[in-house]
Amino acid sequence: MENGTSEITETVLKLRLLKKFGNGRILRVLKYSDKQKINEVIKKTDIKKFEEIVEYCNNDGIRMVSYFDKGYPHKLKEINSPPALLFLKGDMALLNTPAITIVGTRHPSAESFEWALNASKAVAAKGYVVISGGAAGIDAAAHSGALSSDGKTICVLGCGFDNLYPKENIDLLKLISRKGLLVTEYLPSHRPTKISLLERNRITSGLGEAVVIVATGINGGSMWQFN
Repeated sequence: MENGTSEITETVLKLRLLKKFGNGRILRVLKYSDKQKINEVIKKTDIKKFEEIVEYCNNDGIRMVSYFDKGYPHKLKEINSPPALLFLKGDMALLNTPAITIVGTRHPSAESFEWALNASKAVAAKGYVVISGGAAGIDAAAHSGALSSDGKTICVLGCGFDNLYPKENIDLLKLISRKGLLVTEYLPSHRPTKISLLERNRITSGLGEAVVIVATGINGGSMWQFN
């Protein structure tokens, strides 16, 4: 496989394509099952779909890293339900660089937006990577502030690379892929859902040394992240 993808990562992807194989089950199978049993299970994988994903990633410069690879961020192994597989585009070295997560509402006041912009500039100037979720509002301010000060930023997506979201931030997301890092646990074809957008919050939090919530509604995703 191209792009230096390991054999264990190929196996994780094959398991990921099977129904009812979420993160927890994949990790249990690979940690506690023998090789013969694992091979029997992955025989059920849709190989055509597997090959299509591999080709898509190779063509688009996307790297796949599994929980068992050296390049997997050690901080994510400490969270609840660590992702078994990550899809990455950009500077992978940022995954293990000190970072601060800055998140908040999609509908901030002008003052909150400006505060997030300036805070991310200050954090980036101190050498920290700024992590956020790529959403409109505070997330966009966090990413933009870091980039405007020649800093680094990581965007954790709640969708696959073939369905980037939100559409109004496409140019920003593409810029991050060149000057920072895009991260997702979802297959390329995955469309964003309310659940996947909430699930990505554990990754944005897990990658940061600290989490700054600038502004949020009582039922907002950032409040869910705080809880």
